[in-house]
Amino acid sequence: VSISSAGTGGSLCSIWVQNPTVSGSSVSFKCGVPGGTTSNGNLISISLKANTVGSGSASITGARVFAGPGTDVTGGTSGGTINVTAPTPAKTDTAAPTVTSSSHGDQNTWYKIKNVALAWNRAAGITGFSYVFDQSESTVPAATANTNETTLNLADKADGTWYLHIRANSSNGWSSTTNYRVQIDTAAPTNLVILTDPKGESGKRPMVSFNAVDASSGIDRYEIKMDQEEFQKVTSPYTPTSIKSGEHTFTVRAYDKAGNMVEDK
Repeated sequence: VSISSAGTGGSLCSIWVQNPTVSGSSVSFKCGVPGGTTSNGNLISISLKANTVGSGSASITGARVFAGPGTDVTGGTSGGTINVTAPTPAKTDTAAPTVTSSSHGDQNTWYKIKNVALAWNRAAGITGFSYVFDQSESTVPAATANTNETTLNLADKADGTWYLHIRANSSNGWSSTTNYRVQIDTAAPTNLVILTDPKGESGKRPMVSFNAVDASSGIDRYEIKMDQEEFQKVTSPYTPTSIKSGEHTFTVRAYDKAGNMVEDK
């Protein structure tokens, strides 16, 4: 150890002839207590710095205690042993797995794929994993390992939002839960309704209104074409910028967020 500093805070002394002075591995000082004292207390405080693991000794030398005008009342002094030990290493939390998917790679995207392929990493020291695959957002798997693998393949899952919840175990205990979202929608939108107003009146540009329903991912967009023209992305209601006299057919497509489509005229 080495001496970092010496101070007078909380001292019994109120008169300082010599403030505590550090010189190498020793501290010297001179002070007084007006009127004397019979109390126990500190004279100075010394701060030590641990440099290496080991032990050392501290002793008091050259000490003198005077009472009154020059009466030496010094009694015995004693030192002590200082032991320096290494700090106990902080316990490291078990790292939670990082999940990826080759089939549903973006947790915010809907996929028209029923088969789910998931994978996760194994950090050093991991002895097993506990997982649940369900449709609840906040499930915490039990603290019992149910797999030692790092992949999971699930076939023919129903449409909807699913979650893989997984924890890892090591000698430091169970990790926090990683939640990975999987969104599946394989069904096309339904109930596509198309209305034209005015209907069958020449000389007027028609206004075409349309609407569809999608139970899983929701409607993403609509496209429309007149006769043999190309489809274009539109919103409802739609009115063509120009139209020739005669009979025309409007075809509307509704797409959901997974790319499924329904078409009607």
